[in-house]
Amino acid sequence: MRSMELPVVVGVDGSEPSLRAVDWAVDEAALHGVPLRMVYASLWERYEGPALVRALGRPAEHERAEAIVASAAARAEHRDPDVKVSAEAVRADAVSALVCEGRNASMVVVGARGRGGLAELLLGSVSLGVAARASCPVVVLRDGRAPGARTRAEQRIVLGVGEATDEAAVRFAFQEAADRYACLHALHAWRCPAPGTPHASLRAADPVGGHERRAEGRVPASDQAPPATDGVPVRDQAPPAVGRVPVRDEQPADGERHTLDRGPHAPDHVPLCGHEQRATDRLEEALRDAAREHPSVRVRRRPVEGGARTALLRAAATADLLVVGARRRRGHLGLQLGRVAHAVLHHSACPVAVVPQRE
Repeated sequence: MRSMELPVVVGVDGSEPSLRAVDWAVDEAALHGVPLRMVYASLWERYEGPALVRALGRPAEHERAEAIVASAAARAEHRDPDVKVSAEAVRADAVSALVCEGRNASMVVVGARGRGGLAELLLGSVSLGVAARASCPVVVLRDGRAPGARTRAEQRIVLGVGEATDEAAVRFAFQEAADRYACLHALHAWRCPAPGTPHASLRAADPVGGHERRAEGRVPASDQAPPATDGVPVRDQAPPAVGRVPVRDEQPADGERHTLDRGPHAPDHVPLCGHEQRATDRLEEALRDAAREHPSVRVRRRPVEGGARTALLRAAATADLLVVGARRRRGHLGLQLGRVAHAVLHHSACPVAVVPQRE
């Protein structure tokens, strides 16, 4: 069975973040035409025992659980009556229950913090644990923006592309963009290494090594000493390609569906430096197959100088969904999240989809 034929699973616990997760999950299930499954998990009564529950005058945990899932189901039905909804309360810890549910789900949706989360925490232990262990994509609802606040044509999906190949994340992002009719912004961060490092020669042989400073008017181009490559002065060599760089799968006209966006500080007349060209090539390589499978998706390739975390968090400020990959190593039982995924889960201004990639 294909992943998008499996249900969307959402974790509920009655908290406001989980109710926002329900709304997002309902819309996602309707978008892909799949069922929605709600899961409430708790071990409280197992540890405390029914006698203590009665002595404290509290309703039994199973009664509270039934009330929570019934309320969530009613909310989902009110939001979209056409979505098929099922709900279940299970006696298990929340992380284990949702990870188990994820084995037969197209995705798992959770709020950033649950009913037991501390207000000062940026991310709850349940959402972090599920994102780091699940075998399916996990979407963590980070902000309080109402789902569906923008039309599909206005939506932006941001995809973080790293050095390693995360085919699952790329395909997930393209599928989301295709189903939403959204524009996909694919980012790959790059840096110019310090002199003496293995790739510093790319900058040394770069005819526009100070392109960022010149673009901002801080260093005149005439003051830059032209380096030589293979004994031939740069000024005597053929000029590199400048401006917008065509990609092999670029389609003409119709809004230019595949374009290269270099950001506000690199105007079209400034050529690509060696490291920016490598980043551009990396983007093209990573997106090529998925772009061919989804020719209608509008794609903007964005090689961004700087740190990946900073670039993605800045892009997330105006995005509707941020997609990042996470490597899953066989036999490894701990939390499996990279530094970038961990950072955006804690600080992103929009929902974050963590898509596992098996190694």
